[in-house]
Amino acid sequence: MSMAYFGAGVLAALVVVSPAMADPLHPFVGTWGGTGRVVVDDGKSEQIKCNGYYRPTEGQKGLGVAIRCASASYSIQLRSALTINGSQISGSWEERTFNVQGQLSGRVDGGRMVLNVDGGGLKAAMTIAVSGSSQSVVLTTQGSGLKEVRMALARAQ
Repeated sequence: MSMAYFGAGVLAALVVVSPAMADPLHPFVGTWGGTGRVVVDDGKSEQIKCNGYYRPTEGQKGLGVAIRCASASYSIQLRSALTINGSQISGSWEERTFNVQGQLSGRVDGGRMVLNVDGGGLKAAMTIAVSGSSQSVVLTTQGSGLKEVRMALARAQ
């Protein structure tokens, strides 16, 4: 094999791989499902079943997020529209069950988003981490009866 063919092959591989590698939101894109736990201020907790949907928006410069969780006592329907600038994230969110909405900000780095959520009397910290086909989501709040939500999700095949 000549060096010209080898060089052309490497260049072609870089062109194919580079767009996804350059997009820090790419690891999150897809459909996810699994279970979690919701904890309220008085310490009671309950298992929840969750589904997450992440899709690219704005010409690959953003991410639409929908996470739905339910149990016998709780229902959470979180939607977010994220925009990325470098590693910085900004956007809006809404929780449809409790009819609250607000703004969020944070950063993304290496398959991990760390977000601050604010609005509707709610302040929260949210971390979403992806490793291969697994995702963990942790949401801790202040200013609501909800203390924490933890989810362990797997990428749907």
